[in-house]
Amino acid sequence: MVFGPKWMTLLSFLALAGLFSQVEGYGGYDIPYNITVEVPTRLRIDEGIAPDSELRQRHNAYRVYLAAEPPGWGLGPMCWLVYAVRLDTQNITVTVPADVVPDGTRAHISTGLILRDNRDRVNGFSYTSSTTILGGNGTWSQRELDGWEIGSQDELSCRAFACARECEDTYNTGNDGSINRRADACVRKCARDLNPSNGAGSRHITDNAFISALFMAMTVVMFYS
Repeated sequence: MVFGPKWMTLLSFLALAGLFSQVEGYGGYDIPYNITVEVPTRLRIDEGIAPDSELRQRHNAYRVYLAAEPPGWGLGPMCWLVYAVRLDTQNITVTVPADVVPDGTRAHISTGLILRDNRDRVNGFSYTSSTTILGGNGTWSQRELDGWEIGSQDELSCRAFACARECEDTYNTGNDGSINRRADACVRKCARDLNPSNGAGSRHITDNAFISALFMAMTVVMFYS
């Protein structure tokens, strides 16, 4: 079969597109300088895992967190915004609840690779550059100001975080890090009642495979229309 110039150009384009789809990404994040609470905000997250990476044997998804620094303490994930995102999905939308942090808080988006054999755990954390949370009405609890965490970032969605914070303030009144069983039960109830039922605090927009397929389909149509 002999291909004409248009076919040769099209085949070259498709081959080049296929080549680029196989190149390992370097990973990276694209987030806005400000994030307004209760407003769906689009993020781009590239975990940069190569198609043939051994990491894919242990991980097939990542979790997205909100991370902040209570006054006087270090940075760490507070709660999850999206419980599980497919490893190759880069474009997502998150919504930060108003009652998690105070207005003007400098925060970060954090991600962690989810273990295939234990979905409740991730393998370390990565962080974006900082962003400012606008419109928040959250208040740091005494527990946080004393340097203690509120629940587990892998169990609590950001929708459930303010409820869990109230549990800790109610039942853990000391600053010695002691754990009160009633506080734990209260925090677990917050997670059961307020975590999104579908395991995601936001929705996925699209992924690279869909974008590539759509782009190539549009190119074919333009070529022969």
